[in-house]
Amino acid sequence: MDRQNTNEKKTLKKGRRGWVISAAIVALLGISAGTVVLQNQSSQNQGQCESVTVSYSSSKEKESTTTDTIKETEKSFLPKVDAKEELAKAFVATKKVGAEDSIKSLDKSYEKLSEITKVEEKLKSQVITEGEEAVEQVSQSEVGNKDNKILEKSDNLTEKVEVNINPSFEVKDDKGIPAVQPQLQELVVSEKGTPEVQPELHEAKQEKDKVLDKKEDKKEVDVKPTTPTVPENKDQTTATPTKEEKTLEEKKDKVEGNNQASLPGNKEQVETGKTNTVVGEKTTEEVVKPAVEAQHEVKKVVTTRTEVETSVIEPGVQHVPDANLNVGETQVVQEGVAGKTETTYTITIENGVEVSRTVTGTQTTPAVDKVIHVGTKTSKEVVRTTKEEVVRTPILRGTEYVPDENLDAGVEKEVEAGQDGEKLEVYTVTLEDGVETGRTLVSSTQKEAKNRVVHVGTKVAKKNIETVTRETHKVEHKVTSNTNPDLPKGEKKVIQAGKDGSYELVTTVVTTPDGKEVSRDEKRENEVPAVDEIVEIGTGENVETSRTSRTVEVNYETEEVKDETLNEGKRVVETKGQKGSYTETTIVYGNGRSSVVKSDEVKPVKEVVRVGIHKVLTENKTRVERKAGEKFKTVEVKSDKLFSDQRVVKTKGKNGEIIENYKDYYEDGKLVKSELINTETVPAVDEVVEVGTKDRYTYANEDKVITAEGEKRVADPELYEGDERVEDAVNGKETYKVKYVNDENQNRTEVSRELIKTVPVKQKVVHYGTKKLMSEVTEEETETISHSSRTENDSNLFEGETRTENGHDGFKRYRKVISVNNKTGERTVKSRELVETKGAVDTITFKGTKDRYTYANEDKVITAEGEKRVADPELYEGDERVEDAVNGKETYKVKFLNDEYQNRTEVSRELIKTVPAKQKVVYYGTKKLMSEVTEEETETISHGFRTENDSKLFEGETRTENGRDGFKRYRKVISVNNKTGERTVQSRELVESQDAVDTITFNGTKKKRVADPTDVVVPTNDDNYDIDGTWKDIKSLGENGLDPNNEDHRSAKYLHDNLSQADKDRVAVDTTDNEDDLPRDMGLISVWKVSRLSQAELDKLEQIVDNRKLNEHFMELLNEERTRIGLTPATIAADDSELTRVANIRANEMADHGSLRYQGKKEGKHKRPDGSRWSTAYDPDFYKKTNAMTENAAEATDVWDIVSLTNEKALAHYFYTVWKHSPGHYAAMMMGDGYSPANKNVQFRVALGFANHSLTNDNPTNVVAMMEIASMMD
Repeated sequence: MDRQNTNEKKTLKKGRRGWVISAAIVALLGISAGTVVLQNQSSQNQGQCESVTVSYSSSKEKESTTTDTIKETEKSFLPKVDAKEELAKAFVATKKVGAEDSIKSLDKSYEKLSEITKVEEKLKSQVITEGEEAVEQVSQSEVGNKDNKILEKSDNLTEKVEVNINPSFEVKDDKGIPAVQPQLQELVVSEKGTPEVQPELHEAKQEKDKVLDKKEDKKEVDVKPTTPTVPENKDQTTATPTKEEKTLEEKKDKVEGNNQASLPGNKEQVETGKTNTVVGEKTTEEVVKPAVEAQHEVKKVVTTRTEVETSVIEPGVQHVPDANLNVGETQVVQEGVAGKTETTYTITIENGVEVSRTVTGTQTTPAVDKVIHVGTKTSKEVVRTTKEEVVRTPILRGTEYVPDENLDAGVEKEVEAGQDGEKLEVYTVTLEDGVETGRTLVSSTQKEAKNRVVHVGTKVAKKNIETVTRETHKVEHKVTSNTNPDLPKGEKKVIQAGKDGSYELVTTVVTTPDGKEVSRDEKRENEVPAVDEIVEIGTGENVETSRTSRTVEVNYETEEVKDETLNEGKRVVETKGQKGSYTETTIVYGNGRSSVVKSDEVKPVKEVVRVGIHKVLTENKTRVERKAGEKFKTVEVKSDKLFSDQRVVKTKGKNGEIIENYKDYYEDGKLVKSELINTETVPAVDEVVEVGTKDRYTYANEDKVITAEGEKRVADPELYEGDERVEDAVNGKETYKVKYVNDENQNRTEVSRELIKTVPVKQKVVHYGTKKLMSEVTEEETETISHSSRTENDSNLFEGETRTENGHDGFKRYRKVISVNNKTGERTVKSRELVETKGAVDTITFKGTKDRYTYANEDKVITAEGEKRVADPELYEGDERVEDAVNGKETYKVKFLNDEYQNRTEVSRELIKTVPAKQKVVYYGTKKLMSEVTEEETETISHGFRTENDSKLFEGETRTENGRDGFKRYRKVISVNNKTGERTVQSRELVESQDAVDTITFNGTKKKRVADPTDVVVPTNDDNYDIDGTWKDIKSLGENGLDPNNEDHRSAKYLHDNLSQADKDRVAVDTTDNEDDLPRDMGLISVWKVSRLSQAELDKLEQIVDNRKLNEHFMELLNEERTRIGLTPATIAADDSELTRVANIRANEMADHGSLRYQGKKEGKHKRPDGSRWSTAYDPDFYKKTNAMTENAAEATDVWDIVSLTNEKALAHYFYTVWKHSPGHYAAMMMGDGYSPANKNVQFRVALGFANHSLTNDNPTNVVAMMEIASMMD
């Protein structure tokens, strides 16, 4: 509160003399010049100093700090001249002068204003409550404007003036005669904080006759109190307040806290996640004027305020895997921000009691989750496990406060205890080496909380005040540490996350209305226990420091079995041989021990082959086949001579035909092969049809108008008598669709018409009112006559006894007849009749004055005797402690009977208190003085550091194997003096020791590679990233796996020669036998991809491929299938053979062309880049040496890399599988199947061509495979 408000509170406590002075000042200055506030400093001691405070404010300050009522009053109070400013300036000039001189100076100023007539209207007293303002309004004083030039004007009246007035000071006239001032009655404030009926103020006496206004005879003071009742025990005629009175300051405080005692929502406080804030308040006053002038006006105060209730939305937590953080590390990248839901209420309060509450709006700000990155990076093989974790999050119940007029104000009563809710979340948690690296929400269910309901009293009662406060206290969690030999030394792992607990401390304090504390009670509620944090610290004894694995192969045996059912030269693999293998793993642990584990053992399978010995008889025949050729087409020709529904066939269509001549080959009477000799094609003949274009029918829409006729009058109960409302008539319409037929001369004749739409006629309607215009109501009005309280003596009651006769309020009940205009709402009172009257009866409290008994307390001493010895386990042997003897006492309450002469006679005595005698006690010690304890002591043996060479590392590279410290653990026996704490070591025994292991740094001695002009090294790129975290798994490149910064690891030759087949297959472009694409490691491809290579570099890759090895893998797959169906095995053509030469030409020329087909089109298959047939690549004499020959072609445009392009085994399997699942290509590979002459001396050669462009695909790398196969003559 600012200084001005503080001064106003102080001055409100001053005495009555200030009322007259302030009335005069206000009458001269006008309300706009300042607000005069009077206060009683002490109503019980009238001899203390009184003061008058005049506060001046500018017009802008006045508009912002006064109510609309004061503004209206000020307009009528403004004097005709600036006399108010001149008098204020004179008042300021007397600031430093004594109180008596100041008043005299004011009196002289009054005399100089010759045209001042008098205070014309009555003094008015009204307390207006708005915010923290308590302002007295004073009625207008009209001031003359003549001869006022003697006062100087002052434009700045913003300073405060405070004049201290001596309480014994008398106001005198210019002759020194005291002016008679009447005693002013005190301002009385009811318990509701509003002024009670004030007694009439005496008018100010004039020292001389003045020129009076016409309204001079109106000298009574018209007072407008807020409520017409006087509190019990209130004596308005005395200057000493009773216990039921309240000062203006108390009233003001009560106005400031209006309704705050009723509803906790008025305070800005948080109730388990909710906050109520008052954001706007408006107060209006409704004055009810009684008909009888003897009664005062009753004021009804209606306050409307806007309150915002805020509910907090707690943020969630998101855990995001982060490959840049080590396993076990976490990083908060985004703090959580709580959201909120704001609900706006409009609350109406009448006379301090809430009567309605309405929701006017809701706004929600969502919470922002806290984001935590969880490390997944690891430098060793990790053990990944998953587990299911259930997270239970409590949803604390809130508190709803409900006004209850049956409870005293400030009293809270719990109606419903409410119940906490719970959010249940089930996560799948991923752990690596026991450390959480990620979690996925599987399900989430939520049980909503049920709010606690508390009724808050709004009934004002003279009872003790109970104040309940709630404080939230935090309970910190503990940390427990355990050792774990399975964790690396020094590494910490949180087994159970710690969580602080909390509880609410509820303090209930009961105080009397005057603030004296009666009782205090504290209890805990909503306790949430703390959860201890459990941490494991690794010792590293069982942790692997290295793991080396190798695969050992075991060869299989082959057995051949002769079979007469197979043709001579055929071989069928009955049982496919398979090599055996097993994995040998060497594991080294942190304590130096190692073990060898043999796993994944696969035993070899013997291969069994059936060899054919049957000789075949052959025969040839010719055959003709006719097939349906091209279907004929229908050609339509438009004709304007025919109608649109007419069609005429001019030429009949005929389908084409294909005639094929075949040569069939039989072996042992069985058809084994068919050979197409030639093909004849008979073309199709088109069918020609004439189609008419003339219209036969046309359509048109026609409208027909239907005229509205007549008028209808309808009674309307919503219109008042004499009122009418007209709905205009609307014509209708019918719409018809008319169909016409056209002849050859385009003449049309109506065939039919169809009604397609109707708009009905709408008749004129006149609505006339039947609602009653005038009505008459009867209402009752009741005026309350408040009763008072008084005290009387009763000689029939003994002193201390009281008796109360309760009084009651009276009332006057009136019956009013009111005429109401139902249309305008205007109400006219026709009559008002007094129907019942009941007078008020005072409440009388009778106090006893007669004495009956007196009482006195008497003490009797009890002497302590003897001594007692007691063993004390808290004292050490040999020590003693003495408690001295204490005498006891008996206290008696003695009752005396008093006679009429006040002599007393003992009637009885009662033992009311006994303090027993306390015997002398000697305590002797039994606690053991000396004890023995056993402790362990550990000495650390620091490990050393050394350097060794490593031939597997390149020069400049290093590798470190971390060592560990050793220790010696001793067991000590110690003698302890429990009293002094002195400790003596009796023995020390070595119970365990472990040697230190040095940290070894290995320096590379391997020479770095020399640049090879025939090699291809892919450049490094920012796109290289370990998507699946598998770089470390490429163990064929070394213990640490793939290193993109190592040039060898990006060399095509080095990778071709050093990568294991298993590591090569991680990126292989290959399919399963069912043509399903195999998964590829995109992280490895990002390092090795060839999209950035030139054509020259692709040509080098083509040379790195071992073509012989490629064909060997292909032959193994090919002959397995040929043998399975009874054909002779094929062989790889020699490197200098015609098949090898042509295969290389065809693969490279089509790769350079950009497609395996001429111009990339379907009809260009098996053609060369110049458009000629594929066979033109051969030497013509080569045909004479073959029984049969053919070609298979395939291409693959994919995301290629230097490893997959040089993986002979995967390439052979891929292209073999593609051709195997194509019937035509499969038949080519199975040459000799059905044609026995071709089933001998079958040779083939597969070649590859690489290009960095493609005619049919956007991928930058195209691989073309060509297979040339032929059956050579003997």
